[in-house]
Amino acid sequence: KGDSPPPRLGPHEIGEELRTSDDLAKPWCDWEHVTGDWAGGRPWLDERGLTLEIRYTADFFYNMRGGLNTSDAEQYRGLLGVGLTFDTEQLGLWKGGTTFVSMFENHGTDITERHVGDLQALNNADAPNRTRLYEFWYEHAFFDDKFRIKLGKMDANADFAAPDYGGEFI
Repeated sequence: KGDSPPPRLGPHEIGEELRTSDDLAKPWCDWEHVTGDWAGGRPWLDERGLTLEIRYTADFFYNMRGGLNTSDAEQYRGLLGVGLTFDTEQLGLWKGGTTFVSMFENHGTDITERHVGDLQALNNADAPNRTRLYEFWYEHAFFDDKFRIKLGKMDANADFAAPDYGGEFI
């Protein structure tokens, strides 16, 4: 029928033009970037000092027992994060500069208040549904990266309270 949408492609059906040469030798789940190299768009941006990051976290919860109630106690919570990094040297401006901007968008419903009733939220994405600027900073490196200055709105955990191996326990 002419009205039906084109079929969706699975990861194994994505054309070779969207994959890096390294990706072609590996299964989809082992690619460096899940979406390939965007028909050359990702390397083109990288060569010019622009790095785009898109992250999405989806959490599904169901309160099966206890708490405030278990009737229709399924909830979905999503978190979209988009970040853009600018390397001033690769952009042809000056050496040693990096600018970063990121935003988050929370959406969904909270299982903690509606169904569980605990004092500490079950989900680290529990926050009011809204879109907000998360980070916007400029960092400049001096003396062959031995000294750095960073100014702007930033997540202090990224620089000061991020243990090297802490993520392995989350």
